[in-house]
Amino acid sequence: QGPVPHSAELFMAADMHMFTVGGGDGQGLRIDQAIQFGKTERCATFENPPLTPSRDFEVKVLEVYGFDSPQ
Repeated sequence: QGPVPHSAELFMAADMHMFTVGGGDGQGLRIDQAIQFGKTERCATFENPPLTPSRDFEVKVLEVYGFDSPQ
């Protein structure tokens, strides 16, 4: 196998203004700092279509799941 393209490495990123999942030629999912607005695009990480018909959207509900690692 050859080297992994940079876009495939862009699984998650965050700063004080947003968090994003997926990257390369677009952002799979981006949510703003207030968790009020989002954007979805096709991205190279997942090779996905946009997740909503309108690429810009307002967040109505956000569910977050966490998993404990076995000790």
